[in-house]
Amino acid sequence: MKTAVYLLYIFMLGCLCLTGCNSTTHKNAVIPTDDSTAFDSLALQIGYLPTLDALPLLVADADGLFDSLKADVQLVPFTSNMDIDTAFLNKRIHGALTDVCRAILLNSHNNEIRIVGKTDGVSYLITQQKLRLRKVNDLSERMIAIARNEASDWMLDVLLKESQMEPSDVNRPQINDIQLRQEMVEKEMIDAAILPEPQATVAMVNGDRQMWNSKNLPTGCIIFPHKVLVNRETELRKIVQAYNIAINRINNAPKDKYAMLMQKKFNIDKVITDTLVLPQYSKLTTPNNKVINDAIDWLKNRYDEADWLGFRVLKNEYRPTQLIDTRLIQENNE
Repeated sequence: MKTAVYLLYIFMLGCLCLTGCNSTTHKNAVIPTDDSTAFDSLALQIGYLPTLDALPLLVADADGLFDSLKADVQLVPFTSNMDIDTAFLNKRIHGALTDVCRAILLNSHNNEIRIVGKTDGVSYLITQQKLRLRKVNDLSERMIAIARNEASDWMLDVLLKESQMEPSDVNRPQINDIQLRQEMVEKEMIDAAILPEPQATVAMVNGDRQMWNSKNLPTGCIIFPHKVLVNRETELRKIVQAYNIAINRINNAPKDKYAMLMQKKFNIDKVITDTLVLPQYSKLTTPNNKVINDAIDWLKNRYDEADWLGFRVLKNEYRPTQLIDTRLIQENNE
């Protein structure tokens, strides 16, 4: 049965890719786009996905905070965490907004990656509108799109466990590109997906439904290699300062103040920004150790063999102390 489902999924994915090349985009679709900014080899390159996790950095850049603090920063957009990982491995970026699962796996590769703080984004389980699914148990044998070995994959296991279901009770096609994941729900090519914001709001404005959210499972984080933290600490402190100033501006600004910035950077329209609910952002702080421990345990139990980009097996003694670096937060709080 599952083999047939995956064959059908592969066929539909191919159809979507073909139609995507030859048709106009849905009016509310989110399409991350590169701003065609020339690559600056001297700047600190920070990768991000077009999600609300990135808004504080985008505001800091748009409001000239980096320039005023003399922090040489270039924000680099990506469409999937996998692409961010590849950029890290190829040393094309210095830092990134990602999630704890990806950070753990990257760190297990060379013990170099460090989490310097958590972010505030929330993800949602969005279900196709026509299915009228009302509870998680209704998802049995359904296709739920995630990205493998990242927070969306872990979240799916968590919400299934909460409903006394097994990970094998659902089909989980791997859709790394968050734009494509959202479009596949909208086009009724999959039954559900784990989506961040604003992609979740795009789907809901178009009629799809929210069944679950990750507010009790904060997984977003900012990472830098240890060498960058040591060699460019002064610049990084300025980035954190700009980040925290941007947090205050977002939290205290009228709802529409940064609407045009979001429309441009996330490629969404006014209907979406009018509907979108921003999180209450917090100044950069350390992630919850329990969240990281739980993510480590999930990765060990689920992927006890190194099958992701050739990474070695996570060692039994691997703990958050090997992953978290608090120097920027300590400096910021002084």
